[in-house]
Amino acid sequence: FQIPSKWVYRGEGNCNVVISLPKERKILRIRKIKKITSLLSWLLNWITDILYWYCGNGSDDELRDLTFYKRIIRPLIGSSFVCDAEQVFLSRKQIKILEEKLAHQRPDYRKLKSLQYGRAALFDDYAFLPDEFYPFLLSSDTFAVEIKPKQGWYV
Repeated sequence: FQIPSKWVYRGEGNCNVVISLPKERKILRIRKIKKITSLLSWLLNWITDILYWYCGNGSDDELRDLTFYKRIIRPLIGSSFVCDAEQVFLSRKQIKILEEKLAHQRPDYRKLKSLQYGRAALFDDYAFLPDEFYPFLLSSDTFAVEIKPKQGWYV
């Protein structure tokens, strides 16, 4: 996957960074991981990378997440309200470039994690309405609501 030159940082949560690709009207969701803070953690990360990515498990995890999204979330909420998703691959070099460009946009408390290379997902950007709606717009602003399934217990 080639990241376009024009993109916009949308925000992030605990697990993902979200980047808008306005020309494509897409959202790129990139997973985050804990930052490497020592030589030992770097070595362990390197060994894990080899086992994890080159044995196929890394892309399998993203595929598992997208399969859950397509088979459970989309039918539950409705395919007319939830777009399809596509798995994309981002190289270490692409992630390094993104992290450098995002450094001044990300809040300090979010910089405890870095972007994970390899797995990412591409979605439609619902901040852009379909072209057939533009003749009826009364404002240039668009509001989209994100529904995120969470797990919790009340005790």
